[in-house]
Amino acid sequence: MSFYEMAWTITVMVSRKEPDEIKLLVNERVPYPVIDYMGRPVKEYVIHVPLPQKLVPYDLRDNKPVMLRVFKACVAHEAGHAYLTNPLIYENWKSGKDTRTAGFVTNLIEDYIVETFLSSKWAGLGGDLAVANAVAYLRAYPVDKFDNKLKRIIAATASKAFIGCIKGNISKTEEKVVDAVFEVLCKVKWSSQPNILVSAAEKIYNKLVKCGSSDRILNYPTAPHHDGKSSSEFFKGHVNFEENAEEMIDEAISKVLKKKGLKDIFSKENYSEAEYVFYREELSTQKQRKILDVYQKNPFHFLGIGYPKNDYAKYLRARRKIAGSMKRIIAVLAQLKSDYDEESLQRGGLLDLNEAIQTVASQSNRTDIFRKWTRSGSSTAWAILVDNSQSLTGVKWELTQTAVCLAEVANGLMESMAWALYAFSDAFWIVKDFDEKYDKKVKYRLGGLEPRGSTYLPDALKVAVPRLLTRPHNYKAIIVVTDGEPHGYEGIAEETKTAIKTVEKSGISLIAVGLGNKKVEKYFRNWCYVNTLPDLAKNLSRLYYSIALLSV
Repeated sequence: MSFYEMAWTITVMVSRKEPDEIKLLVNERVPYPVIDYMGRPVKEYVIHVPLPQKLVPYDLRDNKPVMLRVFKACVAHEAGHAYLTNPLIYENWKSGKDTRTAGFVTNLIEDYIVETFLSSKWAGLGGDLAVANAVAYLRAYPVDKFDNKLKRIIAATASKAFIGCIKGNISKTEEKVVDAVFEVLCKVKWSSQPNILVSAAEKIYNKLVKCGSSDRILNYPTAPHHDGKSSSEFFKGHVNFEENAEEMIDEAISKVLKKKGLKDIFSKENYSEAEYVFYREELSTQKQRKILDVYQKNPFHFLGIGYPKNDYAKYLRARRKIAGSMKRIIAVLAQLKSDYDEESLQRGGLLDLNEAIQTVASQSNRTDIFRKWTRSGSSTAWAILVDNSQSLTGVKWELTQTAVCLAEVANGLMESMAWALYAFSDAFWIVKDFDEKYDKKVKYRLGGLEPRGSTYLPDALKVAVPRLLTRPHNYKAIIVVTDGEPHGYEGIAEETKTAIKTVEKSGISLIAVGLGNKKVEKYFRNWCYVNTLPDLAKNLSRLYYSIALLSV
């Protein structure tokens, strides 16, 4: 199980959302956890989660069980917001208030409700949150380090709410404020009624504004596994263990749970799970790097060559919409063979002399004494090139659905090593290489395609062709899906014509799909126009069938 797959499983379980409502991004480009609420009212939740290594201090990055549990806690926390939080209820209330203080109050209430729910609903996630909060406790600066009263109080409040104790010392007066805020929190931890939550926010805010202005505070304290960028004002980037790390974490957990720590966090079973997950992730990463090295040897004009981000929900939405078209294309193309295999015991064809002699000698009435040559689909290889340049922004949904449809068709017709799928703009994206299986990892990438950049069509052909030519298959085809003309650098039109001629001379069949317009006819001899998914099923199938027959 990869990090993304684990995160997706937790997200679906906790958020209880359909693919139409949720989007999950987990990769090295995500700097810190955050959830975006899209629409008014909210129609989609976009969850951004960094890789496990970014959620712990650098001196804990060798401790895989801790990293994994903090990662799971982070995902669960964000998914909990998708299930429980409606950020719009505080909009009017925030108007005219101290921005940072009001922001801290609403975050405090919603984070406390989410973690209370998660801990009570799932014991395992409760343990993960305890570990994550223990790590946050170890990274936190003691509250008496701060010379600002409001900063001390909000740090102490967050510490008491999520860790169960205050790190450092505060005055009796300040402690009374923290206790009063915590009392309000406890009263609303199971509430979902907007008027009650806004009333609680007002009470907490009134207590905090009496402690001073937030002008001297750059940000409010956000635990590293909570949504938002963790402030270096409140949390260190390292722990500097002075003793055994596991003992320190265990002691910190005991503060969180008010009892002896989670001893089983460092059990053999947890070590084994963490080692397995990290091993699988590293194995997958190494394979991707190896594949990437093949393509990066000559990037031509591309600004970069890499892999798309992951978005499984968008893939699921697209696949649901293309199911009918996909089946129609497979039904047509499955009838077409692309190489010859000998089939014996036929009723017509070339006479099989041995079979004829045996039939005559036995005085049998058999008529299946002939051989026929039939075409075999096992010798077909495809490279699919999907244009995802900025010009396709207006047809974004067609782009994703077309890419998913072609991937599903290729998977239905051929073995994994016989087809690859790429996306191109002014960068080249490997969605599926010939040496990869069509598994969830590829489906995650299909959902992550986003239109951007220029259309470097000739460069895409130049990168894909050498890879396709390494295939042992007899019939090879490149299917190019684009909305129009190549552009992006001087002389690209002539370079496109040259690249197409080179491909055709190599014996590869070249097929273009004009997505939304017919500009492809300027460059390609074999092309079809597609404006809807039924068009794709009808026009592409017809074109491919006729071209493949001519190649006999």
